[in-house]
Amino acid sequence: EWSGFNLDDKTDGHLGLGFYLALTAVEIRGRSEAEVEALVRRRVTDGSTLPAEADPYFRLDRVLGRRDFPAGFGIVIGLDDTATLTFASRSTRNLTAGSTTLVPYAAGDFRLDGGALLARPPLS
Repeated sequence: EWSGFNLDDKTDGHLGLGFYLALTAVEIRGRSEAEVEALVRRRVTDGSTLPAEADPYFRLDRVLGRRDFPAGFGIVIGLDDTATLTFASRSTRNLTAGSTTLVPYAAGDFRLDGGALLARPPLS
């Protein structure tokens, strides 16, 4: 799966963690249909799109309408051509469907208006 990338799988394929530690993140047991279904969130119109099991790893919120967020690292993905991102400095960025914008902590509080996804690290 690494062909075409300038990586040496023996030295780079484990992000410096070592293969033993890196592979502890892989779950290899089978899950029942009910367990898989419990991980799927359907028709989320606003708020977290992920099950609670994802909370220790990352957050992904769907925003439709206007929502304010505190300063923090995030990646905003436009869902349509009507979304805007407004920073504490009052600078505004218009988002298009599929566009991505990195929001650094230093940008301060920000507001999303319209359809967007906001990916953020876990709370703790």
